[in-house]
Amino acid sequence: MTKSSNAHKKLNLLQVYRGIAALLVVMFHINQMSTERLNQVTFFNLFQAGWSGVDYFFVLSGFIMVYVYCRLCSVGLSVR
Repeated sequence: MTKSSNAHKKLNLLQVYRGIAALLVVMFHINQMSTERLNQVTFFNLFQAGWSGVDYFFVLSGFIMVYVYCRLCSVGLSVR
């Protein structure tokens, strides 16, 4: 396995983690809306801390952007 394909697989795994974080946020909002509008708790409050998915999503997104930018700069490509 080459170094490039290994890095690509790790980046894909981070994309999966971003997707999970986004789903946590969506489930949190569904839970909040059902509690407020329907006056019943869905998902047994499993997603009470779903708001932390926003922070997790943005941290991962920032890391991915910096990682890609640094790789482009190290190859000699300019980012404009």
